[in-house]
Amino acid sequence: MHDEDQPGLDALLMAAVRSDVRAVTELLAEGVDANAHNDVTPSALYRAAENGCVEIAQLLLDAGAEVDARESMFGDTPLTKGASNGHVEVVELLLARGADPNARDTWAKQTALHQAVGNLHSAVVRVLLEHGADASLDDGEGATPLRQATEWVHTLSSRHLEPDDVPFLERAREIERLLREHGDVS
Repeated sequence: MHDEDQPGLDALLMAAVRSDVRAVTELLAEGVDANAHNDVTPSALYRAAENGCVEIAQLLLDAGAEVDARESMFGDTPLTKGASNGHVEVVELLLARGADPNARDTWAKQTALHQAVGNLHSAVVRVLLEHGADASLDDGEGATPLRQATEWVHTLSSRHLEPDDVPFLERAREIERLLREHGDVS
């Protein structure tokens, strides 16, 4: 899709990137398509999820933005991007609006749960599990989220940690515990 076929596309995407709620509100009121995107830039909802801007994500969803729209390069959804970046409130909103917690990206075959575990976002892991994320799904390399968490714990436990690194180990252990409690024992 070309930008000239979608009036207001650049402005909407830039407003979402800047987390400019007023500009997004005005552009949507002018009739700019909430699903507008091009071959290079993901949707405004993707950018709102990436930046953790719940208010913009809500505006876009209310205007008809597709909750599971994929970006073209890796096939990420707004949920996988929000989970990867640790944005709990955005993840909760997207799940409440029907996002598929088990959607896989098209590149590494990872789910939002893989992304949250890989980036040690324990609060996001908890929310995803509460909303039906399947902890037994493996990625394109055969790794389950529990395997990822266990590798984090092993890696962090086997070296001398600086004081600033201790919270990473604590989060890895918390994630491993959550996944085991959830029933993923693979």
